[in-house]
Amino acid sequence: MDAQPWQLAGECPENTIPVKRVTKEDLLRVDNINNYGKKTSRTNISQPHQFYHPTAIGENVYHEYATTSANGVFRGAKAQMNVWKPRIQEARGFSLSQIWVVGGNDGPGLNTIEAGWHADPDLHGGDASPRIFIFWTSDGYHKAGCYNHLCSGFVQTNKRIALGALLKPISTYNGPQFLLIVQIWKDPKSGNWWLQLNEKELMGYWPKELLPNLANAARTVEWGGEVVNIEKNGQHTTTEMGSGHFPSEGFGKASHFRVVKIIDTSNVIRDPVRMTTVVSKPTCYNLKNGYSRPWGVFFYYGGPGRNPRCH
Repeated sequence: MDAQPWQLAGECPENTIPVKRVTKEDLLRVDNINNYGKKTSRTNISQPHQFYHPTAIGENVYHEYATTSANGVFRGAKAQMNVWKPRIQEARGFSLSQIWVVGGNDGPGLNTIEAGWHADPDLHGGDASPRIFIFWTSDGYHKAGCYNHLCSGFVQTNKRIALGALLKPISTYNGPQFLLIVQIWKDPKSGNWWLQLNEKELMGYWPKELLPNLANAARTVEWGGEVVNIEKNGQHTTTEMGSGHFPSEGFGKASHFRVVKIIDTSNVIRDPVRMTTVVSKPTCYNLKNGYSRPWGVFFYYGGPGRNPRCH
């Protein structure tokens, strides 16, 4: 991860952290200021699928996924993911690649911790470049929770890395590949959920009180991609997931997660077992699991969105 642009002005003083500024222009772009920095609800996070959301201008809005998951009792998850700049068709759309850590029952009792990279022009001043992000919800994506520092919750301890900051360099098709390593785990002493990036940057924590249904452990962990499909004029979006290429194209062309791990109740990092794959629309975005000695559990995922088979 290269130095971030804000660091040209110097390091943050002691006992302060870098926080991305929210501008007036950011707020003017959203239909409802109360929804800024929030996600729409998912009724069943362990089985992602399309969601229908009528909007003020009569469009249909769906969330589509290509994910793999493990169910059980977990104290965390980890993975390496390569970073791309996917095409985003609509200003209100986004494309993300992340880890979900999930507790509680589906609906208002759903608690999630999420972290990875995303391209979200609505959140970042119209800029669709890939950025580090976190998200959390304690009520199934209704009112409690947000991205990054757009509401109180996540306690950042790192003064070098800003949430929402640009990721550079990024992967290129059939060229160099650049990774973001994400680890989320529950501290057995404090009970707080910690975030670490690239093996060395301890970012901070979600307090245990913030997520009561993750108080003891997570019931599901997921890895994968998500896009928003705004069916403008009844057509599927051209927003890309990952690199915008299907898993069949393989290394250097398709997006991937590798060294996919769970942290068990003994705080041991190990391979997940009995994984379940959920792909909401495989002709638009897909996923292919694998295993190898250097990578362990891995998968390729993503796709271009609208194409002759996805319409």
